[in-house]
Amino acid sequence: MRKLRIIVYGMFPRLLPTNELLEGLPHIDSYESLRKQLGEYPDKFRENFMFLVELVAELYRYMDRVRIEVVNFDSVRGLWYAIRYRLGKGLAVIIGGVVFKGEDLSPIRIREYVRSILEAE
Repeated sequence: MRKLRIIVYGMFPRLLPTNELLEGLPHIDSYESLRKQLGEYPDKFRENFMFLVELVAELYRYMDRVRIEVVNFDSVRGLWYAIRYRLGKGLAVIIGGVVFKGEDLSPIRIREYVRSILEAE
């Protein structure tokens, strides 16, 4: 079975863990050094990272069925997503062509959407 791909688009620190390590984000205590390093970044980086932590925590029960990909807006893939989905420099989540951004950007709302997709399979 293919995993549901969830793309988190935004401005993230380069020290962000790989996708395999994202599964451990709800256990953020093991990332104490990561949190200290985040203090060296602007507030927007920290806000985006904390959103990602909340999102992974909300989706943790589905981690065996979803794949979260983090894409920086200033990368080549980020530019492609910005053009394809008409994204700006703000945070966005893309799931199967559906874009969550602005007021729709809520980890709980995204979890409910993911759950509805996974239950329909």
